[in-house]
Amino acid sequence: MQSLKECAVSNNLNAKIDEPQALAARYARRKVGTLYSILRPEVWLSMQERQRTMLRLFSRDLGWQDLTELKLFDVGCGVGGNLLDFLRFGFASTTIPPTRMYGACQ
Repeated sequence: MQSLKECAVSNNLNAKIDEPQALAARYARRKVGTLYSILRPEVWLSMQERQRTMLRLFSRDLGWQDLTELKLFDVGCGVGGNLLDFLRFGFASTTIPPTRMYGACQ
């Protein structure tokens, strides 16, 4: 018969081994639907909090007052939410062709 400690250790090891499959199963059961809809108050509030934090960083912590005079490089992974926020804050928009970005990285 296993002691309580041995049982806990054994179960913990099994849990670690099965965790990737368990995580995949949880995500498969998840119903995203309107989970991230901007019409949900908690989503709207989290977006506002992120915007307030960025603006506080720019103005108070970095001392930036005129964002139109600064250059910001947004790599652009995602749907463009951060870019839209930056444009609302006053950053100017410039398009860089992908070939030019690739060449700059070489």
